[in-house]
Amino acid sequence: MKKYLIIACFGLLCLMTIYLLLPGVHNGKKFEVYVAKQTLEPGEKLDENVVKKQAVTKKEGWMIDDFKKVEGKNLQKKVSKGRFLDMSDFNSRPVVNYQINEGEYSIKTKTEYVNGGDVSEGDVVDIIFTPRQVSGKIGNQQGQVIAQGTVISVRTQQGQNIKDDKRNPTPYAITLKVTSEDALKLAWGQENGALSLFLRSQGGVN
Repeated sequence: MKKYLIIACFGLLCLMTIYLLLPGVHNGKKFEVYVAKQTLEPGEKLDENVVKKQAVTKKEGWMIDDFKKVEGKNLQKKVSKGRFLDMSDFNSRPVVNYQINEGEYSIKTKTEYVNGGDVSEGDVVDIIFTPRQVSGKIGNQQGQVIAQGTVISVRTQQGQNIKDDKRNPTPYAITLKVTSEDALKLAWGQENGALSLFLRSQGGVN
């Protein structure tokens, strides 16, 4: 009898430990987070038709409980059906399809050189080169288009995406998708004059 009493007490102690240690068990609190309703592919943009809510008793920091945090963002990797959505699965940058001889090139810039600061990821722009004025020499200072590219990111001086920098949302560096030939022209242009952007079209990345 004493043996059974000891076993019962031990079992009760175990149950009490689980009851106290597991978050949400003793108070019945649950959290709703998002999971993939179907398998999602890299580059796919999320909408509420491809996800669903699932209740959990413990919400980890990487779990997503507010769909607005990821709505319209691109998946950076494949997400299997039923898997919890992870903040690290997403990026605000557009997923770019590079052709042969294409890559990324960054140029430093100022607000007045970036269409009034209103150039966004996915926009197609012409890059205009204006020669640096030589002291005491009068020449043709007219600008010319030396390249065309797609905006991949717009960053502030602190290295943050311009949309995320609340303190100083001023364009400082713009990364463009360009050909290798255009990258060489941009490198030369930065050394010999000023580069400014002309917005050709707004929209997604091809």
